[in-house]
Amino acid sequence: MKYYINKLSYVKPSNKKLEMVVNFLLQFEHTLIEGNFYRFISAVEEMVKSVNEQFQRSKKIKLKVIEASEVSESVTLYIEYDPANSDQSLARLSLNPVKDTIYLQP
Repeated sequence: MKYYINKLSYVKPSNKKLEMVVNFLLQFEHTLIEGNFYRFISAVEEMVKSVNEQFQRSKKIKLKVIEASEVSESVTLYIEYDPANSDQSLARLSLNPVKDTIYLQP
């Protein structure tokens, strides 16, 4: 199956760590993923882990994945602060399934 990354929603990065996360995710905006989207999710997990290790003294961030359900076939990735006192997600990225492709003649 193909998934399309439509638009990245994020709050303005307040420090270098968050800026690195947003810049990493921005490169995938308006991108088509063909095949297994779990490889993309694991790449984002690796980036979050790397950034958390690089900036150990700041608040940790975590990746929360809400997978496709019967109601909605999209997959949503949330980047959030690790401490539970912050309910606001820093960034949200949705992978929407592509149902069909239309080829138009010029």
